[in-house]
Amino acid sequence: SFNDLVQEGRVDGLLIASARPGHPLLTALNSGAVPHVFLNRSVEGSGRNVTMDVARSSVTALDHLHSLGHRAVGHIAGPPGITPSEVRKEAFLRHADTLGLAAAPVASGDFTEDGGGSAARELLRPPAGGARPPVTALYTSSLAQAIGAMAAIRDLGLRIPEDVSVVGNDDLPVAAHLHPPLTTVAMPLYELGTAAVDALVATIEGRPVGDVVVPTEPRLVLRGSTARPAGPGGTP
Repeated sequence: SFNDLVQEGRVDGLLIASARPGHPLLTALNSGAVPHVFLNRSVEGSGRNVTMDVARSSVTALDHLHSLGHRAVGHIAGPPGITPSEVRKEAFLRHADTLGLAAAPVASGDFTEDGGGSAARELLRPPAGGARPPVTALYTSSLAQAIGAMAAIRDLGLRIPEDVSVVGNDDLPVAAHLHPPLTTVAMPLYELGTAAVDALVATIEGRPVGDVVVPTEPRLVLRGSTARPAGPGGTP
């Protein structure tokens, strides 16, 4: 068990990426017996959080979709209580309001293909008497959710991107091999990992660390899953 490893002195340091509050590991670490840093999550008052500006990913995704002409954009968030997802969701809602979007509904799901699929079906449920889906684009909180959302869109008889555009958060090589290839917001994961390791080494050596925010901006990786919306002002 973790406690056994600690007591035996076999753990020099920990990078903790668990995003769930109240994790039992946090209680075990309160003793300060093991040097540790929190990666891509924040524990208030710990002074050892290594994070990135995840709110900017929502701004980047929405700006792209808005520039294409989308005015009703849905967001697939992660499960409640997971800090990066909550930050992305709040940033999505704020920026949607700033841009004056006609609709910006949110549905939550697990960070899985099934979670993304069920949330997409909720957001794309046609309004009563309406032939068009209520949103013309989806922005997902994870890549796995985007994959599930794309499958759900096809199951509904809709086309990507002609009927619904999709943007996924984070970029992995598989995104380029989907059908169509998925537009993503690439976060500075390499820089995040490097900063976290540097902070952990400093902590192990007893040097002061403090919270670290990786300054690199998100990067839009433009592929085939986004296009202008169909209808007035868009292409069929």
